[in-house]
Amino acid sequence: MFSEGAIRLYKPTEHVIQSGLYRCTTCGVVIPVNAGETLPTCPSRCGDAIWTFFNEKWHAPAGETREAIDNFPALDLHGDAEQIPAGARLTEVHLGPAPPGHPLGDPTLASFYYGGRVYFISAVELNQKTKPVPGNGP
Repeated sequence: MFSEGAIRLYKPTEHVIQSGLYRCTTCGVVIPVNAGETLPTCPSRCGDAIWTFFNEKWHAPAGETREAIDNFPALDLHGDAEQIPAGARLTEVHLGPAPPGHPLGDPTLASFYYGGRVYFISAVELNQKTKPVPGNGP
């Protein structure tokens, strides 16, 4: 961990002590991380990813809970594709910002927890392959 002004910055492979959302300062992708977990390399494949604790600066709302209505592949923190089965309950669903160079508007990336692991998928596919669980979200 190192600091830039009052903002704490973290490198990939560092263990975090605080659960919450961490944001890649290079591309803007946001991922949920539990206390004690190791920060990954950026799923967007940024060569020089530096993470900051997102909740600390922006106070993002709690993640939504969704249910898979169809099987679909999603990437884990190592970039490996895993099959998410229909009926799976996805928690802490967050939509990330558009990559640098893309116009602002609808987010292009979503992150979520399933089976105790973090996954990523396009926001469009997430909306097509899942449905909100009523009463479980922001």
